[in-house]
Amino acid sequence: MRFTLSTHLLVYHELNEQALAALAESPWSGLEIWLAEPHVRWRDLAAMADLRQDLALHGLHAETVHLPLYPSVQRLIEMGERWSLIDSDATERATALEGMCAGVAAAAALGAWGAVLHLGWPNDDWSHPTSGFAQQALEALLQCAREHDIVLLPENILSDGTSCTALAALLDKLDPGRSAGICLDFGHAHLTDSVVAEAKRAGTRVKHLHLHDNDGESDAHLHPGQGTIDFDEAFTHLGTSAFSGTAAWEIRDYSRGQKTPRELVQSVVQSCSVWQA
Repeated sequence: MRFTLSTHLLVYHELNEQALAALAESPWSGLEIWLAEPHVRWRDLAAMADLRQDLALHGLHAETVHLPLYPSVQRLIEMGERWSLIDSDATERATALEGMCAGVAAAAALGAWGAVLHLGWPNDDWSHPTSGFAQQALEALLQCAREHDIVLLPENILSDGTSCTALAALLDKLDPGRSAGICLDFGHAHLTDSVVAEAKRAGTRVKHLHLHDNDGESDAHLHPGQGTIDFDEAFTHLGTSAFSGTAAWEIRDYSRGQKTPRELVQSVVQSCSVWQA
């Protein structure tokens, strides 16, 4: 298992020299790049190539990306604008698909191997039409990912259609060659059943992890130890099941950008020190 850090921690900051210097002080050289503007200019492939070089200069590299979920941080906060591949409106679905395909291209430009995907949002109503929309989107994104040599990683996100059971069945149907995998989110699994139970349902499809804690009641994205997830139990199970993928610490910045990148990164380093490997 290779531990990495999600730059979602710094989503209220641009991923500039100050942020990269802070990330370089952590024990993790691998990152999951959160594709959101203005955090990163992910639509500009030349900018992504430049960012790849800047990462390397700091001893860092992109392992994975999180495909975009909204037009920008500001538009999400101020206007509630967000993208969904299973929106009831065809134009909205097309906009989301275009953005996520562009995100796959950004992943390739960054030199990442995988791209985490949300099929909708938590608590979506997965009616029969919704399932059809999800299948159409996943078919298109699987093709896009193969063209860019990127592993697509649908994530369990607290909805019926994105349980590990549902994702594994959908991938078995659309991806018999097993080019794609599942991103197992510990916090989401803890809210639905348990991490170990969801890991067993996903089986060998699990290729990437999102790591954060909660109290079993809300998706808080806390530091490990601030909630009730038994990380040692989960890691032990994954070790016995021969998991050898990446595991990104995906911690939320509750200061909303008031803390500096260095303060945020060091807080995660301290809370995750026992698993620094």
